Amino acid sequence: MVIPSRLEAFDVLLWVCNGQHAGQVTALSQPTISRAAHQTSECLGISLRKIRGEWHVNGDTLRLNEERQLHQAARLAGQGPTRLEAGALSSHMLADPAPRGWVLGRADAINQPRSLALLRDRVIDAWLCTSAIDLPAEVHANLSVFELYRAPLRLVASTDHPLTGERGLNSSDLSPFPSVALDGDWYPTSAARLREHGLWSSPRPLTHHRSQHWEGRTADGHTLAYASPLTLARQPGLAPLDFDLGLDHVLALVVLRDWANHARIQELLENLCLRLAGQPDATLRPDWGVPMVARPSGNGYESAA
Repeated sequence: MVIPSRLEAFDVLLWVCNGQHAGQVTALSQPTISRAAHQTSECLGISLRKIRGEWHVNGDTLRLNEERQLHQAARLAGQGPTRLEAGALSSHMLADPAPRGWVLGRADAINQPRSLALLRDRVIDAWLCTSAIDLPAEVHANLSVFELYRAPLRLVASTDHPLTGERGLNSSDLSPFPSVALDGDWYPTSAARLREHGLWSSPRPLTHHRSQHWEGRTADGHTLAYASPLTLARQPGLAPLDFDLGLDHVLALVVLRDWANHARIQELLENLCLRLAGQPDATLRPDWGVPMVARPSGNGYESAA
């Protein structure tokens, strides 16, 4: 069996991608994390490889997965802090600071397939997903998706943009202006709908949120971006445009179905809902504690209730 502190260092490094952030999560020094990750790799006959700033495991992961299953059960039993992943912007806003008994990663993840893989591999214990409408339908086979919040996604621009304050905009009004996008196929539903309007046109190769490469690009007075009502209230340099994207921003907590009814997960749900209820312009779903199911319903999924 792998010593718990060594597997913790290995998995947290894999999760947050660098030693500095791993040290902040674990309260261990970077040399200690590096040494423990190396010892874990040698013990399990695997290795770590970095691709585009993210760590990936090479080798047979059977023993690693068995160890992770044991260690996750121990964390949820109170033998160590449980791990919460959060996407950027609205998810980060709700998750930071970490609820009692939880540790939070970098809270700037935008690579949703990777966050999903970390959850399935039991590296993390819960994931606050920023765009649940982009989850593949098959996640519902072994995961529970608790939708917390839904509101229309807004098209936004700088307050001095030529379209700010104009009424009745249409797609032809938007066509002269670039709009932010990612170059990975991580948000298929959202990207497809935005492209129907001629948006999602100027991609950047990001793996983690950086303001200057996303909403900060609107500072040029031309680039368009997107925002939820939750984050728009905290971005005074942005203004919503009078254009209906026909797209919802859906915030959800995603967990392994095995643990969906566990006390630690239910406490986390309640904590996040209390935080959400305290935000301006936030309306909780009345069925927030009911997992969503894989029946497409316009923008996202219907409740199981």
